[in-house]
Amino acid sequence: MIAMENKEHVEEKSPPAVPVPFFRPITAFCWEDIVKEVMDSGIFVKGPKVQALETNFAIKYGLKAAVAVNSGSTALLLALMAAGVGPGSEVIVPEFTFFGSVAPVVFLRATPVFVAVTPEGLMDVSRVSRAITSITRAIIPVHLYGKMVDMIALRDLVDKQNAARPKVLRRGDYMVGMPQIMIIEDCAQAQGASCGHKFAGAWGDYAAFSFYPTKIMSAYGDGGLLAVNVPGMVNSMRALVDHGRMPGSSNEVLEYHHILPGLNFRMSEIVAALLIRQLAMVESRIQERAVIAHRYTKRLVGSPFMVPLGGIRRVFCYYTVFFNSAMERNHCLHYLKKRGIDARIQYDTDLQLVVNHMTTNVRLMEGYLHGEGAGHLEDRVLSLPLYPGMPLDDQERVITAVKEWERECDEGEYARQYDECERRWVAERQPEPGFIPPDGEKGRGCQWR
Repeated sequence: MIAMENKEHVEEKSPPAVPVPFFRPITAFCWEDIVKEVMDSGIFVKGPKVQALETNFAIKYGLKAAVAVNSGSTALLLALMAAGVGPGSEVIVPEFTFFGSVAPVVFLRATPVFVAVTPEGLMDVSRVSRAITSITRAIIPVHLYGKMVDMIALRDLVDKQNAARPKVLRRGDYMVGMPQIMIIEDCAQAQGASCGHKFAGAWGDYAAFSFYPTKIMSAYGDGGLLAVNVPGMVNSMRALVDHGRMPGSSNEVLEYHHILPGLNFRMSEIVAALLIRQLAMVESRIQERAVIAHRYTKRLVGSPFMVPLGGIRRVFCYYTVFFNSAMERNHCLHYLKKRGIDARIQYDTDLQLVVNHMTTNVRLMEGYLHGEGAGHLEDRVLSLPLYPGMPLDDQERVITAVKEWERECDEGEYARQYDECERRWVAERQPEPGFIPPDGEKGRGCQWR
């Protein structure tokens, strides 16, 4: 027999657990039949599926009209164009949101005016009145993570401001007066949420919805919808979406009759057909999200972060928790990633810094400048996996991993891990000789690799 005394014992390792994804697309219906129906019809754009989606969506959520487009960003851009936003005008936006909520303002060469947000990341309506000036054209309340801004207070504020503004009149070759302020709701993460007696999208003059894969309804790619609540504007919006053509231009005479300088922002028939099927089951999907969120909250309450507040009027597009510091958030993220849990930071962008690289047309309100708002949420937010049909085992893995992180990491461990992260970040940055970082920048760039 061959002697084995000097052989090292190699311990067999169990195969790594299947990762817990941040989301999975909805597949609880026969999408092949839906696509085949459109293919067999031979109508791929400007057909009955798009019209049905627009009609059913508007009826369900109390909108005056709806226009299907190719993305939520397109919907926001079109709404700003309809509001007359451009060079020399200002648009009030929250200091914390996805860059896509602010990018169309910069794209149109208008000035974004950043106002502070609440601890939950929502626009602080009490600060909006101080941000309004004579050149304010629009306000974009972002219903972040599925919870709505206080639209009752915002609508009341804007209505009073508009009532006090001189009406725009033509006098010879000049226009006098002040244009009305438009409310443009960003409902990308809040389809089905409500405030008071209205759904998200019904409070504003315009509203933008997104059908990106992680949203309440998925286009399995990109898709969006523009809510139009301003009388007489829907035909102009439809024209802008379709190369400026007159709506309903299906005969040879009108097919090439262009009334506006529009582009191709259309939604395809296949995407519309998939969304129609999801719209019929959207309430059950919203409820599934709420059940998972309730389970998370029930088990994670008392953790060293703020869990999102529930309620019958919000939807859980994402389940985002709020830490007290970047140190704790980064350590928790690192811990979850090592265990195959795809938690994500939504969002880690300091919008003011990003926009400053693109334009000098930026205005910050006093509360934002002095940190009186939520205080750099981009350093403290973390979204946990949540989606309809998420297996119970995966939910338990997320909860268990977070609880284990709490038990294993005391304050000393936080400090050790964070110091190592900070040291690595500083070493990689290699500043120029004599470089002095601005106040408050130290530690802001620390991210787990």
